[in-house]
Amino acid sequence: MQVATTPKLVAVSLESGSLTRELIAEGGSFSVSLLARSDRALVRRFVKPVRDVEVVGASAATSLQGEPVVEREGEPPRLTAAVAWLICSVRSEQEWDAGEGPGSGSHVLVVGEVIAAGETDRLALLDDSDDAVLSMRDTRMNYGG
Repeated sequence: MQVATTPKLVAVSLESGSLTRELIAEGGSFSVSLLARSDRALVRRFVKPVRDVEVVGASAATSLQGEPVVEREGEPPRLTAAVAWLICSVRSEQEWDAGEGPGSGSHVLVVGEVIAAGETDRLALLDDSDDAVLSMRDTRMNYGG
């Protein structure tokens, strides 16, 4: 979700012990891939931890869970299927104490500054309605991990 316009900040909530959380903490950045509604089945591949990662060379990912990704030097991977995307640099992280010791909350809120954004030609081909880009209600899930 957007949290500020100057600077351009977005926030994501991540499971505390997840691999995604660990990778963002190590790399200091994250990407957000916006998908078309027609790609809603793709989301199911990512509600569980990613285990299938293909890389080329020493570190550039070419696919996650069998889904092609784009990874440019110094940026986190983003889905090739995305109709639009954001690359964000971590600005802040907030953990909550759930009463069982520091950092024991189920999730961490990560705020990132948008440092790059883009869209593909597919975005222009989508219906102009508000529902052209996938939202949580399109997935029939109430939580995606």
